[in-house]
Amino acid sequence: MNVPPLDLSLLLGTWHNTDRGDSGGILRLEVREQNGALRVRGVGVGTPEPIDWGEIDAATYAINDTSRAAWGFTATYEFEHLQAKISGYVNLKLGCGVCTTYNTFRDPRGRANYYTREFFHVERKP
Repeated sequence: MNVPPLDLSLLLGTWHNTDRGDSGGILRLEVREQNGALRVRGVGVGTPEPIDWGEIDAATYAINDTSRAAWGFTATYEFEHLQAKISGYVNLKLGCGVCTTYNTFRDPRGRANYYTREFFHVERKP
């Protein structure tokens, strides 16, 4: 069956972490559309400068099976020492973006895998 693409407009823009990076995780997400697909560029907290995670494809999800609007996304970053799975959505009642990141370590340092939940102000392009 041919399913029409979702309207991505709710997700598009620059997502700025409301804690301005105090959590040590994602500083911002740049979310854009390219040829009907969602692309996400993650920027993490770093010293002395933020760390560009690069831009990757993201899968999109509607709020239910009859909606044509993209409401959430998932994206997986594969780093040498870590896999970071991001699940983000727009909270329409609060007017913000919410991301949960599941972090799985690949190195032998004995660190526990962990998750974060962060809130974002979404700056939309006019």
